[in-house]
Amino acid sequence: MRFFGIAAVLIVVGLLFLGCAQQGPAQPAPGGATTPNVSSNQTANKTPIELIIEADQQRAAKLSNRPDYLPAVVYKNLPPFPTDFYETMVLVQYGKMDMQDFGPEYWKQPEWYPNFEGAGVQMMQNPPMDRWGAWGLGAYPSDMLVVTDQGTNFTATTYIYSSWLVKTYQGVGLETAYPAETTVPYEETGFKVIQNSSEASKYFDVTFDPPYLLLGPAFPIFDANWTQKVLVHVNVKPDAKPGNYVIGVNAGGPPSDVEKEWFAKYRTNYVTSSFASGVDRPYFQITVVVKVKGAA
Repeated sequence: MRFFGIAAVLIVVGLLFLGCAQQGPAQPAPGGATTPNVSSNQTANKTPIELIIEADQQRAAKLSNRPDYLPAVVYKNLPPFPTDFYETMVLVQYGKMDMQDFGPEYWKQPEWYPNFEGAGVQMMQNPPMDRWGAWGLGAYPSDMLVVTDQGTNFTATTYIYSSWLVKTYQGVGLETAYPAETTVPYEETGFKVIQNSSEASKYFDVTFDPPYLLLGPAFPIFDANWTQKVLVHVNVKPDAKPGNYVIGVNAGGPPSDVEKEWFAKYRTNYVTSSFASGVDRPYFQITVVVKVKGAA
């Protein structure tokens, strides 16, 4: 079984009286990606990409604290910022580490999400004065590709978070979708997957951990639960036909009894993700390439 992160980040920012969708590519670690200045003996057994990663790690290793673009109080509910955060993010961005292995001291930092240090910081430094963030969430990563056999199981990881400027508590229930047509952003050109949604749904059993979640505000101060880790457990049935499939994860409402409890606690500061119109694609997409069991 092989996992490939195909990293696009989907951001949806919902503001009262105003909604806007923004999509941002993953950004390189601070310092960019340039060829390091090393001798020919050192580079003899390293590929160009290995040299780039090494150079980016060396630059990132010099950064042990986040920049002071926002007041420290903004992060008061979050774990302490890891001193190796930027160095670790280089490995994550180049697909050298499994995102499932990290603790909340990493993924609760807003810098974990690729467009925070650009659009996110700018929005929080200059928030609109005539409206406020009522609803909005995103997922990182938003795409993953898995190559696996018939009759296997795997777990995919994503992080679902409140969009920048959102001040409410958002109830989210996770739902499975099988989009009929998807363009998968893989490598330079990507590829298209066309599937019969009803047929595709018969080949997979999908469960979520947790099955629903309460996202806290991301503004003006990050709530301790502004972002949450979601595990998507997938069982590929033995009779799944070989081919390419896309399993989508959408946001709906939580169970009614849970929603009543959350509404009673937060009142007008609570919204459900089913309150707003959906986006034009699932928040998280898993492209599954099913192979005949035992085939090379």
